[in-house]
Amino acid sequence: MRILIVSPFPRPAARGNSVAAARLARGFDARGHDTVVVDVGGCSAAESGPLAEALAAAGGADVALILHAAHGAEAARMLRDRGTPYLVSVRGTDANEMLADPRRGPAVRAALAGARRIAVFHSAMHQQLAEHVPGLDGRVRVVPNGISLPVSRVDYRARLGLPPDALVFVSLAGLREIKRPLFPIEHLGPLATEFPQLRFVRAGPALETPLADALGTLVARLSWVHDAGEIPHDTVDSFLRSGDVFVSASRSEGMPHAVREAMLTARALLLADIPGHRAMAEPEREALFFHDPATFQAAARRLVAAADLRRRLGNAARARAETELAAHDEIGEYLTLLSECRSH
Repeated sequence: MRILIVSPFPRPAARGNSVAAARLARGFDARGHDTVVVDVGGCSAAESGPLAEALAAAGGADVALILHAAHGAEAARMLRDRGTPYLVSVRGTDANEMLADPRRGPAVRAALAGARRIAVFHSAMHQQLAEHVPGLDGRVRVVPNGISLPVSRVDYRARLGLPPDALVFVSLAGLREIKRPLFPIEHLGPLATEFPQLRFVRAGPALETPLADALGTLVARLSWVHDAGEIPHDTVDSFLRSGDVFVSASRSEGMPHAVREAMLTARALLLADIPGHRAMAEPEREALFFHDPATFQAAARRLVAAADLRRRLGNAARARAETELAAHDEIGEYLTLLSECRSH
C-alpha cells in the first residue's frame, strides 16, 4: 500500500504525535509499504493552501492515516473530496476537550463521520466518542499507543549539576497549559523546604511563551528547580532514569508516550487522576494519583519518605508496560485497519 500519514506537527518536533508519526512511518516501511508523511495539520478552510500543496506533493495514496481528528480535520475534508479512504487515530485532546467544544467540535465530528475506521487508545476514549458521536461503534477499534525508547547513556544528573544524594522528581512535557507544567513546582515547595535533597527537573519544548517566561522566573528564584529544555528523543531514556519519581499533572491525555516511557524505565509514577492516566496504571499498584494540591502533596510526601514504595511502584509499572506492549502489534493492527479502509 501507499500510505499517507497526516501528522499535526512537524516530525522533528519533540511532541508525542510527531514521535508517533515517525515511528509508524518506519514501521510501515519496514513491512514493505510505501509511506509518506505530511507534516501539516490543523489548517482551517481559510488557510488550506499549504496543506493542499503538501498533499499534492505527496502524490496519490491508497489510504491515509490522520493523527488527531481536530488538527487533521481540514486534511480529512480534502481527502474526502479526493475519494481517498482514511483512518483517524484519535489522540487525546481531540476526544477529551475539542469534541465537545462548540467551535471545534463540528470539524472533529465531520472528520470522524468521513472516516472508514477510527482508532482509539483505550475503552475510556471509545466511551467518550460514543457519548458525542452516535453510530460510530462499528468503525471504532482500540489500538494502544506504541513506544520506541532507545537506550542512551547521557548523565543528566551531572549535566544539570544535581547533588549525588538528590531525590529527583522529573517531568517530560511541552510547556503547554493543558499539561499544567508548573503545578508540581507550585506544590512541591513545602516538601523542598522540609527535604533539602529534593529536586524537580523538567524537560520539553517551550511551546507557550507565557509559561516559558513563568518557568524561567521560577528556575531563577528556586534552587531546587531545574529546566533541561527540549531534549533529543534518543536521550529520553537517560533523562527519565535520572529521576526517582515521574510526575504528570496533565489536565487531559490520551495515552501519553512520556508516561509509558517512564514505566519502561521503572520510575515511580505520580499522576493526575484523569481517564488517560487511569487507563495506564492502577492506584497503589503502578502509580499514586492526585486530584488537587492536597492529594498531590500527600502522595509526594509518601514517595519522598519511602524508597521501597518507589521501587515497588516502578517495578510494577515496568512489568505492566512490557506486558501490554508485548500483547499488541501496533504496526500490524494499524495496517489491518488501513486495509479495511481500502476494502470498505
